[in-house]
Amino acid sequence: MIIYIQQLPAWHMDARTTLFLLFRCPCFQVIEFHANGTAVEQYKPRTPQQLGLHPRDVVLFAPLSRLAAPQRATIVVHDGKILVKTEIVKAIITADKAILIKGR
Repeated sequence: MIIYIQQLPAWHMDARTTLFLLFRCPCFQVIEFHANGTAVEQYKPRTPQQLGLHPRDVVLFAPLSRLAAPQRATIVVHDGKILVKTEIVKAIITADKAILIKGR
């Protein structure tokens, strides 16, 4: 059985997001800033699971495709994390560290 993402209703965003992730999971280059003031640049790309992102939040940080409309600046709070996306910065902020997602 083949399910196309366009066939799912718009209100069923979690299923659409999960299917997106199953077939095209982005990886991110990140810089971690810890509470003690140290910064660690990760040279190996990190998956959304390693960053602790829920599938619904991955779309927020995924690179834009040619077909997608640009998204406005966004601040989202989920599961003790603050997710920030602007034109300049993408970040995941928790109580003990901040993770900047490298762009272009």
